[in-house]
Formats: sequence, C-alpha cells, structure tokens
Amino acid sequence: MPRPAAPTPPVLRIAADLPGRLRPWLVDAGSLTAHLQRACRARGGRFRVTVLDNRRARPLPGERRALGLRPRTEALVREVCLGCDGSPWVFARSIVPPASLRGPGRQLAMLGDRPLGAFLFASRRLERCGPRPLRPGAEPLLEARAAEALGTAAVFGRRSLFRVAGHPLLVQEFFSPAMPPFPGPWRRPA
Repeated sequence: MPRPAAPTPPVLRIAADLPGRLRPWLVDAGSLTAHLQRACRARGGRFRVTVLDNRRARPLPGERRALGLRPRTEALVREVCLGCDGSPWVFARSIVPPASLRGPGRQLAMLGDRPLGAFLFASRRLERCGPRPLRPGAEPLLEARAAEALGTAAVFGRRSLFRVAGHPLLVQEFFSPAMPPFPGPWRRPA
C-alpha cells in the first residue's frame, strides 16, 4: 500500500503562490545582503544601504506578537532600502527589543548605512527562524510603507526572527517586482 504524501510545510505552500522570479528571494535562508551584493556586482553596479529611519518607537501589533513584547514597549526600529546604483530593490524593517541592544547587540544601534545582514551572518551565535513569506494584506501598514519606499504598487514580503547570543530581533523584508534574477542556487528554510 503506498504511503500518503507528506504534508507540504506552510512556508512552501505560501511560496507556491508567489511570483516565480521572486520565489527564491522570498524563501532563501541565506544572507539576503550577500545575495543582493552578488546580484549588483553581476550588473557591474554598486550595492547601497539607504537608511530611511532609525529610532526608538513602538513596534506594530504583528511585530510585538512575533517578539512577545508588551503593547507599550518601545524598541529600536530601523527602516532601510537596499539596492543597486540608486535603484531600490528591498525595503527592510528591523525591530530590536531593548534587551537585545546589550552585549554583542550594542552594535545594532550603531549600524549607520552598513547592512544588518553583515552583522547577523558574521555572528557565531546566530539562530534564525524563517524566513516566512508574508501573505499579501497580512501587514497593510508595513506593505504601504514598503510600496512607497520602493516606488511600486505591489510588494511581496517575508519575516525572519533572529536570535543573536539568545537575544531576539525581527527582520521584515519587502521586495520590489523589479528584483533581478536570484544569483545562484537558493536554500530552503529548515
């Protein structure tokens, strides 16, 4: 008797509904920064991080839930565009709770225009949950902010929860439909 097929993990079910060219960008578990830098170099361009906002603020309700924060808790909220030669490809929003800004996390408050991914993936004590693609409409305020920053009407996003030395931070990335082809093989999340 044949065995029933294993159920498809939720991440991959959502990924099956994503536009084909964006699918690897949205579900790859590697360093987005490194992939964007490779894609930009392949075009002969220069990768750039443009800081849009970097301040203490209250996270959005979905962000608080993802981090297990209380409603009035403030965190470091950083919004950037990542792109190549002045073309924004990704809008990224990071939420760093106060406790995560201690120890090795102190550097997170001083990134400036350096990519967060370079810090995260250089850490020997990095754990990652995700990325998990966000369904369109799941975070309307954030999607509107991303669409405005990227100069487009439609964006597709993903969310990852990282832990550096046991301290959590949330990273959400929204991709422009004008993304270049993914530079090489991609890794599915565990």
